Amino acid sequence: MPNFKAWDIVRVPFPDAGRQVRQHRPALVIAGDDRDDPHRLLWLAMITSAAHRGWRGDVPISNLQQAGLPVASIVRPAKLATLEAGMAERLGTLPADDRVAVSTYLQDRLRPVLANSRSSRTYRLFAHAMVSRRQVLCTYDRHHREICPIILGRTKGEEMSLVYQFAGQSGSRLPPGGAWKCFRLAGVSDVRLREGDWVTGSGHSRRQSCVTDVELDVNPDSPYL
Repeated sequence: MPNFKAWDIVRVPFPDAGRQVRQHRPALVIAGDDRDDPHRLLWLAMITSAAHRGWRGDVPISNLQQAGLPVASIVRPAKLATLEAGMAERLGTLPADDRVAVSTYLQDRLRPVLANSRSSRTYRLFAHAMVSRRQVLCTYDRHHREICPIILGRTKGEEMSLVYQFAGQSGSRLPPGGAWKCFRLAGVSDVRLREGDWVTGSGHSRRQSCVTDVELDVNPDSPYL
């Protein structure tokens, strides 16, 4: 199996929340696989046709031959995913001149998370799950929970997350389809990440007060619910 590194351009079945079937498409490796990690995951940013409507942070690819792409394309660092390295096929590399813009966008978006080196392991796992759109299995208040964390940050200095619990147990009966929950991360244990559908509620009856200092938010309709 080839070893991939940052700035490689690969062809993968990139997940798209708007499609039921994964479409094989090019993507940019922003973190390569670690041979010592049994999962050998790649962190990827979407690459799409330059003909599509632009998003904030899009970076045009200046050298298509070097990138191994047949048509004008852009890197879309606003859309990230993780996939096993065995699912990737190398196409080329991102030109050096384009890398600064991608790095700047990612650093700007992730600065609140990366800047706080004192964040707990649970906080970092929740952030990873949010960026890679992975479900979280954990224990909270002595109950097994299956959740998707939507907002992450702090309230009065304490790590907090607004999550959508779609399965598992709860202190009160979990409604069909799930419910919004506010988690104190200090009370969360046995955290595991799992591939699966990204599940959120269809609405929120009032503005959330769980997280007052928001550091990461993956809800497209914020601020903040």
